[in-house]
Amino acid sequence: GQIQSFQWNTEENILATIQDTHLVVWYCPTGCFDPTLFRMCSLINDSLELSRNPRINDFVGNSVSIRRTDGSLLNVPISPFPALLHRYVQDNKWTDALNLCRTTNDVALWACLAILATQLNGDSLDIAEESYAAINQYDKVFYIQHLKELPTKAQQIAGAALLGGGLYNAESILIHNGMLFHAIRTNLQLYNWDRALDTALKHKTHIDTVLYMRQKYLEQLGKEETNQKFINLKNSNNIDEEKIKQRIETEMTRTINKH
Repeated sequence: GQIQSFQWNTEENILATIQDTHLVVWYCPTGCFDPTLFRMCSLINDSLELSRNPRINDFVGNSVSIRRTDGSLLNVPISPFPALLHRYVQDNKWTDALNLCRTTNDVALWACLAILATQLNGDSLDIAEESYAAINQYDKVFYIQHLKELPTKAQQIAGAALLGGGLYNAESILIHNGMLFHAIRTNLQLYNWDRALDTALKHKTHIDTVLYMRQKYLEQLGKEETNQKFINLKNSNNIDEEKIKQRIETEMTRTINKH
């Protein structure tokens, strides 16, 4: 629904909003990249006491103050645990954060921890894995298990950043670690064609790989190229399929050997 009013919490990264006369508190706003998780880590209060056209007056600590149409104030208490979880994470107390979730076994807290662990603690994937399992997000659990098997730490951290909605962060991690091919490949896997091509052009590597992958993709769809940038480069670059496949294989082997 449409947001009529909002206030950030005075202490933590928690957002209170009025949506269609409902009070909705987003315990982990950075989870907005994933609608399912975003809904999980929220509180919806549709009390009739809110009346029509309420506005949020302030959001201090664990209380949201709402001004009703008649001018009176209504204080709505919220759980203190999400704020405590945020504090633990800010202080790098991941074990305390995990224990809080295990003790309360609250879906919203587990969802918050899953998001925060993925976005801020890609170094340790176990916490994210347990959090996603606790809220039955098994596709993400399997993805994390796949990340753990990747040959380099940089790929694991970049993969966690991707899971947390941070494509550009994942890309920069790979580039910083000299893994240009993997940075380009990540964009290709997400059909982020322009970004893949821009990265290849900037670093003068794997331009033909990007053009080849784009060509194969369009062939599968039975479509013609309409992107002028790709058309121009295709005309001035020789695409040797065998050579490209060989170079991709070399890159993958080099990554494994590097490990």
